[in-house]
Amino acid sequence: LPLAAFEDACRVRNYNPAALAQAFQASFATVLRRLASLPMGRGHPPIGLAACDAAGVLTLVKPVPGFALPRTGGACPLWPLYAALNRPAQPIRLEVALPGSSATRLLCYAIADTRPSPRFDVPTPVQSTMLVMPDPPETASIAQPVGVSCRICPRANCASRREPAMKGVRVETAL
Repeated sequence: LPLAAFEDACRVRNYNPAALAQAFQASFATVLRRLASLPMGRGHPPIGLAACDAAGVLTLVKPVPGFALPRTGGACPLWPLYAALNRPAQPIRLEVALPGSSATRLLCYAIADTRPSPRFDVPTPVQSTMLVMPDPPETASIAQPVGVSCRICPRANCASRREPAMKGVRVETAL
């Protein structure tokens, strides 16, 4: 995905990963990583990226304003990054909203894919990749509530909560 051609295609296709993957005959995960590596200062929107292995351990995080995941400990299991692990090879597009008065909205694209195993009878390595774009255009859809991690999430009624919030975290009702 040569930079000059990819930049032009991004602008023409409005940074749509599916359209770019089709135009370049490239895998969805490859396009997500290429989008996240576009040089800043050339008119591109801010783009974040996260990747994890099959155990959900973050192997890469490129934060952008409004998006960060913890480098240690468990992240919120509601991010599309983790949903993709349950649906390998199926691209996911989902708007998410962080808790708080600002309710930051992010547009996420995620996919899990497998890497070839060099031997027989060895589990196939799986990796999930998620692209994050802040400030998506307003839509009629309701954004999926997510958090950073359970320890600092103020959502009280979250079915995915695995541990209580730390004392002093103001609790809000989940959507």
